[in-house]
Amino acid sequence: MKTRIVTFFILIACHNCDVRLQTGDYQCLDDSSRAGYLQIPTHTELTGQFLRILIIYITFPDDNYSPNVSSFENTWLVPDTVAVGTRPLNPYTSNKKFIDSAEKSDSIPFMNRYREYTYSDWFNEMSMGKLDIIGDEIFFRLPLSSSDYQTMQWRRNELNQLILRYVYDSLNIDFSRYDNWMHSNGQWIWEPDGFAEMIAIQF
Repeated sequence: MKTRIVTFFILIACHNCDVRLQTGDYQCLDDSSRAGYLQIPTHTELTGQFLRILIIYITFPDDNYSPNVSSFENTWLVPDTVAVGTRPLNPYTSNKKFIDSAEKSDSIPFMNRYREYTYSDWFNEMSMGKLDIIGDEIFFRLPLSSSDYQTMQWRRNELNQLILRYVYDSLNIDFSRYDNWMHSNGQWIWEPDGFAEMIAIQF
């Protein structure tokens, strides 16, 4: 079950945004100068080093919902019944979240370091303790229906920028929390570089 949950998130539900931290300049995968190398570190082995990501869950007023007998497929509540939006609920954690918010001690064996059935646990186990991924989850519903955005011919990057501006201006999210690494001379250095490492927008 653990593999199914994480695979669903990675392959179907999100894409990464390369966010410049200057106010009002939110670019998602548009900066060709940063293309051509891995965009996030793959090792965070030193204590106090981690990859912190932001996961943004987005719903539309006209989202469809088809109940399924599988509890896995029913983790995301009916979106059109909640004005503020909804998010997937992890049935295996007490706070219903899919990612841990704080780094755990390296002294804990990697198989038990993070809560089971979370992204933190999956990546830590798959890397044999070399990658600590932690993060935050937020959610909201966009004001217009998905069909309205299509009718207005909104492109994906424009919608992403709208979402990021709302997150910054209205939810007061500090993007610098997700900027902890710099890529220099083919290596990752534990130092901010003005770019958030990973912001995932999940529709």
